[in-house]
Amino acid sequence: MIMQVRKVKEIYQVTVKSVIENGEDLVCGPFEVGKFSDVDLHKLEDFTFTPITPFISYRIVGSDDYHRENNIKLPKENSYEAGLLAKSLNIEASEIDLQLTKDNYVVIYHDDYVKYNGSKKYIYQNTFADLVKFDSSIYEFSEILKVDLYLNLELKCSCYPVNRRIDLFWAVIDILTKFKRFDRFFFSSFDWFTCFFIKSLTNCFKSKKFLVLGLICCNFDNIKSMTFEYYSYLDGIVYYYRYVDDNYKKLFSNLIAENKDIGCYDVITKEEFKKAKKVCNFVISDNLNLNKE
Repeated sequence: MIMQVRKVKEIYQVTVKSVIENGEDLVCGPFEVGKFSDVDLHKLEDFTFTPITPFISYRIVGSDDYHRENNIKLPKENSYEAGLLAKSLNIEASEIDLQLTKDNYVVIYHDDYVKYNGSKKYIYQNTFADLVKFDSSIYEFSEILKVDLYLNLELKCSCYPVNRRIDLFWAVIDILTKFKRFDRFFFSSFDWFTCFFIKSLTNCFKSKKFLVLGLICCNFDNIKSMTFEYYSYLDGIVYYYRYVDDNYKKLFSNLIAENKDIGCYDVITKEEFKKAKKVCNFVISDNLNLNKE
């Protein structure tokens, strides 16, 4: 086990160095090897892999206007309610955005900042009591685990210091363990450091524990400097549907050849859904009617 933890450190020293040299804005803050010295891989032993369901509901609002951090139209966070609605409509899966508070509560919240209170603080800089005071729609992660859903657990931590990104992952693992939820979920994140960290841990086991997918929110020109090895190291990618063009075909074909999962998000119309199905094995959509077809 000691050798396995050491391997994680070595992977990350190389990974972070390469990311910085490539000029990609994927790592915020210094890489601290010491933060990995107390990694407890035994915490992951009971987890088991479950394939991704083909359709995942997301937000159930039909428009980015409802949840982007600079928006003032809808005075509440609605990720938790989206999960409840998905279940009520017999949809099997939902995407849940997770963040960590200053006092280590894992909360369901999309935006980096608290909405509508004028605060310039990130979510992770507030206590749970602060967040409840600012926004009555704050829910703890544990609440959605009471609902029978397959979950895309998106870790929203790109703005966090490196050690707090790691803290968020382990806090989520502790809650999943408490609720004996060892399957029927996968991790995703826009933060590639977090993705690589989690995948490095799972690679220490012979059997697959859970999936780790990298989220992409940019056009091909912005990611082409990333080598295929970056993407193939993970279990797959989830890309923003509206940025897809012919340049992605080689990347997709390589990933498909390695049996990686490919998904896309913000799929709204029937036409988008039909096009996405040609290259994807799952889609994330606000349009619940697509699930019926």
